[in-house]
Amino acid sequence: MRITNILTLGRLAAAVIFLIVFNFDDSLYAKVASLLLLIFAQVSDYLDGYIARSRNLVTNFGKLFDPLADCVFFVTLFGCFAIQGYMPKWMFLIILFRELMITTFLRPYFSYKKIVLSAKMSGKIKTVAQGLAATIILIFIIIEHVSNIIPVGIVNNVSYWSLFIVVVFSLYSLTEYLRELKKCFNERS
Repeated sequence: MRITNILTLGRLAAAVIFLIVFNFDDSLYAKVASLLLLIFAQVSDYLDGYIARSRNLVTNFGKLFDPLADCVFFVTLFGCFAIQGYMPKWMFLIILFRELMITTFLRPYFSYKKIVLSAKMSGKIKTVAQGLAATIILIFIIIEHVSNIIPVGIVNNVSYWSLFIVVVFSLYSLTEYLRELKKCFNERS
């Protein structure tokens, strides 16, 4: 098995571990471990893409499972945030809807029609925003665990506005993919 595929599978495993660690252990160590899992997921996503492109190791497995692993990891992470009260459930549902639309409907549809669905810049920005927001939130959660310097409510405010930006980018990137779908329908009719 190629290193790129191992990194992708590692992100899927990291999602399961994150779910368990973040939700079932409220200790400082669990929150630090959650942050490390997030960092692993982000670094492995970058590395597997870089390695696959630079060494010409792009595979059908990678094309399918790389975006799926990213989707599973971030949906798991944001689901944990929603369960623990760090994220409004309506924000989680919007992000979930966007991820499911693109990962389970649009990508497979375009693949079935033999149309290359290239990554959009808005999707890349959305991914960076997700990673930054999640990292910032976890850092604030960790600081909240170790000191009393953060006033009550700051973590929730930082979380809300960080994730609001993610929701905006998620919706914008979804509209770009839907425009691409509409364009394909118009060309075929």
